[in-house]
Amino acid sequence: MFRLQNFTFTYAGAKDPALRDLSFQIAPGERLALVGGSGAGKSTLLRALAGLIPHLVAGQSQGRLLYKGQDWSAYTPLERAQSIALVGPNPELQLSNLSTTVAQELAWGLENLALPYAEIERRVAQALERWDLTSLACASPFQLSSGQRQRLALAASFITAPRFILLDEPSAYLDHSSRRQLVTYLQELPPEVGWLWATSRLEEVVDLERWLFLEDGRLLSDAPPQLRSLQGPLAPAATRLWALAHPQDPLPQEGYPLTLE
Repeated sequence: MFRLQNFTFTYAGAKDPALRDLSFQIAPGERLALVGGSGAGKSTLLRALAGLIPHLVAGQSQGRLLYKGQDWSAYTPLERAQSIALVGPNPELQLSNLSTTVAQELAWGLENLALPYAEIERRVAQALERWDLTSLACASPFQLSSGQRQRLALAASFITAPRFILLDEPSAYLDHSSRRQLVTYLQELPPEVGWLWATSRLEEVVDLERWLFLEDGRLLSDAPPQLRSLQGPLAPAATRLWALAHPQDPLPQEGYPLTLE
C-alpha cells in the first residue's frame, strides 16, 4: 500500500530534517506500531502518510512516497480523504467546530463525500452505537468531556470507511476503559483495513507484530518487539524511550516488551 524510498522532509525555515532517509513498506491491511519519544518524527511521518505534506504543510521533501504504486502527492484531496484517516491526540483539532450536535458532526464528513442521505443515516446510527454515543446524539460537541470528544473524533474519522488509519497518540484523552474499547474497535475492523499506531508508550502496542522505531527522524528498527529483556543495539534507545514515557518508574529488567532487535 505505502512505500517510502529514501524519503526526507524538512519543515520550511528549519535547519535540520524532521525525517531522514526513510525506506520501508506497509502492506494492505497491515497493523503496526510507530514508536519513538517526543521529537522523534512520529507526527511528521503520519502527516506525510496522510497526504498533508506537501499540500498543507510547508517544507522540502526528497525521495519518494508512493501509495498503491503511484506518487502520493499526485492524488486529489478527495481521493486521499476516501483512502486515509488521520486521528490526532487533541480532539479539539479533529472536530469541525461547525456542527451543533454529535450526530451532525458524524454526518459532516460523509456529506463532504456526497454520499446518499440514506447511507449517511445508516453510518451515523452505526457509529453512534459502536462508539457508545447514542445517548449523546443530540448533545453539543462543545459540551462533551475530553474523553467523549476523543471518542467522537475517532468515530468521525472511522465513519468514512478509510482503507488505512493513522493514529497519532490516540489514547491521550481516554481513560483506561476507553483505551481498551479503542483497541477492541480496531481489532474488529475488517481485515483489509490497516492501521498505524504512533506512541511513546510501549505498553499500548505490545500485541502488534511489527514496530517502526524512530529516533531523530531516522528509522532505527523495523522489526517485531522482543518480549523478554533489553538487549541488542537498540537497547539504549529503548531505555531512553522508557524514561521519557515513565519518568517516575524504574526500567523493568525483564518480562517487559521493550527490546527491538
